[in-house]
Amino acid sequence: MVFDYGFLKLRCGSVTTRADGYNHIKDRHKTQFAMLAAPAGRTWEDLVHFALLWNQYDPDKFLVNKARNKACRSRLLYLRNQHGRTVSSKVYKVIYVYTTGKVITVFPDSTQCTNANVGLTGPQPLSQPGETS
Repeated sequence: MVFDYGFLKLRCGSVTTRADGYNHIKDRHKTQFAMLAAPAGRTWEDLVHFALLWNQYDPDKFLVNKARNKACRSRLLYLRNQHGRTVSSKVYKVIYVYTTGKVITVFPDSTQCTNANVGLTGPQPLSQPGETS
């Protein structure tokens, strides 16, 4: 366990496959997070924590595919530098196991969660409406 956010849980993940968890995020998304965090005087890990925390407690969008036990939360976040100037506004998506909260990945993106993020096809919305978790 790297960090327990309540329902969402960030685990180390496989060192070999890096298919999920902290090792996946570090291997595949560290550079993206570092480039966004630096102008705000933060580390890439600070930004990962910030994105996971806000998606846990106040996501802008939430989609789930119960058949695949996969869910997505996304949130637009603003980063400010030491002078209070906004240096970044970006959507951060968290993909996780729906029933356990195990984080598969978190990454910056330009759009909110889509059906494709949870393995659904077709136009929005196909996931279960009215679900909040």
